[in-house]
Amino acid sequence: MHKIRPSLFPAHIFTPYGVRGAYPSEFHEKAAYAIARAFVSHLLLRKPDHQHIQVVVSHDAGEDSIALYNAFIGGLLDEGAHVIDIRCAMPSINDFAVVHLHADGGAVFSATSENIASLRLSGVDVSPIGEGLGLEEVRNSATRGIFTSIGGGATLQNGIRTQTDVLGDFADFFATQFQDLQSVSVPLALAGDALATTTLQKAVTRLPGVHIEHVGSVPVDGRVSVLYASDEGVNVYDELGRVVPSDILAALFVDS
Repeated sequence: MHKIRPSLFPAHIFTPYGVRGAYPSEFHEKAAYAIARAFVSHLLLRKPDHQHIQVVVSHDAGEDSIALYNAFIGGLLDEGAHVIDIRCAMPSINDFAVVHLHADGGAVFSATSENIASLRLSGVDVSPIGEGLGLEEVRNSATRGIFTSIGGGATLQNGIRTQTDVLGDFADFFATQFQDLQSVSVPLALAGDALATTTLQKAVTRLPGVHIEHVGSVPVDGRVSVLYASDEGVNVYDELGRVVPSDILAALFVDS
């Protein structure tokens, strides 16, 4: 009789939208490594030629997410994947890189101050990998240690890791989406964490009509102010310091 292999880590860290658990008691480096190998196996099944898998990987500034991210990359390499490492980057940059670089998938690590770490997986063209969309297969393979390459690199050639900076390309793309701002003059005040601030400043330099005149606390009287976080959370204030409602902001992105 065949014995069922015990789970390598608790399966409940898989949520409908990704992986989330306490670090290191639930979501730890061994789990990240196993999930990476299962992820490559899943992507191989989605690809017609079943080879040459490319995965864009990034993390936020949290130490926990960096530890998991490094373990995850080790699993990708042992499954023969080409790792496109964009290091510390916002989720939107990872999504952009997956499409821009024609990758087969993406992985974004983040962590909270309460030691809760999370991982979001996506497929080609940033197609979500969640409940009902392949995450169950990744979970089952990862928890049981069933991978394409038995033993880690034994049946597939070890992968390669390329560190890539896509922020400049993202900023160029950003500018093409807001060409109307090329011909207007907008003084802007900006605040947020270091990663978000750097990202937005890089993008705004492509828009000669937008001038960041204040970086620090917001709102600022007489200036449109933006509070931008690396988790993509955004608050916008008008020139009187009032929060611009989210429905008004959404309406700005709807074609008339």
